[in-house]
Amino acid sequence: MSDEAFTAVFQDSEVPTLLLVQDGRFLRANTALCDLLGYTEPEFMKLTFMELTHSSDHSPSYGLFRTMLAGEIAQFHMIKKYVHKAGHPITCLLSTSLTYDKKKDAVYFLSQIQELDRLQRREDQAWPPGNEHVQQAFSCSPIPTALLDSDGVIIYANYALSTFCGCDTDILVNRKLGDLLATGGATALHEHIAALVQGSFKSRRWAVQFRSPQGFSKAANALMSLLSVPSSQAHPSETRRLVLHLQDHSSLTHSM
Repeated sequence: MSDEAFTAVFQDSEVPTLLLVQDGRFLRANTALCDLLGYTEPEFMKLTFMELTHSSDHSPSYGLFRTMLAGEIAQFHMIKKYVHKAGHPITCLLSTSLTYDKKKDAVYFLSQIQELDRLQRREDQAWPPGNEHVQQAFSCSPIPTALLDSDGVIIYANYALSTFCGCDTDILVNRKLGDLLATGGATALHEHIAALVQGSFKSRRWAVQFRSPQGFSKAANALMSLLSVPSSQAHPSETRRLVLHLQDHSSLTHSM
């Protein structure tokens, strides 16, 4: 990806995102992160990630960053408390990976953050009571995952999917998945949904081309299956949902 394309994706992403150099100083912070923590980007440049980390998370955060630099892990996810500029703590889900240059030398950390309370509220609305174990598995999965109704409307999107699409889950939920697919993608999607609902297949796998709200496209392999979950423990009538998993297999390219 060109520097210009990366800058556009980084800055326009609805997911709070930051770049850190190896000593913990901020290299860049996008608008969504500024809105979340109350700082301007120039103010971020004067801080280190430890100064924004709640004291209770200093040791775990530092340890994971050092472990990544040592090459023992490629990425990590953790629940972490940040300190807002106004002084109050914000509990977030943090996902961090280490980027390398052409010589395979570590360059900077790329971190993406989502406020945990907002994520939990969305998930509670999407899942009927009695399905907490399934909800937890999807929420923590590093695989981009969506829960769809039989019309192809996104009911739930996990953090990995919002990262894949470069937008907040608020932008994805209640939106038709077909609207995010390239020309012809919606037709193919509904053909696969019909085949699953009718019981012709247990799962469907195909290649898809996503179009992000920012105007970028991303290719992926899609795997979709039918999931029946009880509406409640008291009334165990089944609600049909479609589970979509994505595997990214291309670099981000600008749609012309």
